[in-house]
Amino acid sequence: MPLKHETDVAAIVSDCIFEVARHLDMVDLCAIRSTCSLWRQQIDAAEANSEMWRSLACASLGGAVATCVPRQATTLAHTTWADACRVLSHHPATTPWIAGSGGSLGTLSVSPPSVHRLLDWFVIAAEVAAVDCQVAFGAVLTGEGRSQASLAIYTACSQKPPHNMQGQVYAWWVAHAFKVVHAIRSRMAEAGEGAQQRARTSFGSFVKIMTSVVLPYLDRFYVRRYEVAGDVASSLPTVREIGRRAVEMLELPFDAPLPADAHEPCPEIPMTAQLAVDETALAQRQRRAWHQRDLEAFDQLLLQQGAQPAFHLEMN
Repeated sequence: MPLKHETDVAAIVSDCIFEVARHLDMVDLCAIRSTCSLWRQQIDAAEANSEMWRSLACASLGGAVATCVPRQATTLAHTTWADACRVLSHHPATTPWIAGSGGSLGTLSVSPPSVHRLLDWFVIAAEVAAVDCQVAFGAVLTGEGRSQASLAIYTACSQKPPHNMQGQVYAWWVAHAFKVVHAIRSRMAEAGEGAQQRARTSFGSFVKIMTSVVLPYLDRFYVRRYEVAGDVASSLPTVREIGRRAVEMLELPFDAPLPADAHEPCPEIPMTAQLAVDETALAQRQRRAWHQRDLEAFDQLLLQQGAQPAFHLEMN
């Protein structure tokens, strides 16, 4: 049938707009959204947990929706698919995390909001890769993405106080390595054994990249700073140790409750991501507390400042 008006074209394309959008990334979706008001209205009206958003999330990681995921497990554990797509649009390989000029690392800097967005990306990407795409995390975060993520975290953790984020990034890893484990377990409890094993493999790949590429600076400097000679129980667990415990927890049967001895570590973190302090005013006293390795005095210092929650990577 010949088309008599350009609105006929829009009407025909609009009938399959959601099918088209499923195969696009967030950049292409924004381009479609800006084409005409009809498409913008349809995309904006899409239910936040619709299959379109889920397909977009998988596409943004270079994968497709796996067909082996139980239907009741197609929603994310802590957020909607629409919000997940917004988080995943900040891919480490394509997002400018670092500010600065010249070739010297000392001239580079990264802002806390940028670090928070990057850490958000890791949480969502790890869950989606393991459950919804069923692909190894190494296929999601390849060479350029690994380099950019590693540089961003290194810069954030090597900046001088009050901009240093070692404590915040470490606390994030302690909490969210296990948060991803619980999300995978809850969503894949009724999946087949093959799908569950692929989820374990994907998460194992995620932990390997995080501990060997993205976060090793923390083990070399932050964790070592608080080592207590001859007293392993009083020292902070390393990034690798936390990752190992998370992987072991995921090896347990998905449909069975966790045993009492299977729990995440709860170290006394000197400067956690959940505590906001006036770092400018406390910088010199923090350094003294660090050098004295007096963790109890340092924690008391935080309490005296009326510490409040700083940033949370909650996906509610």
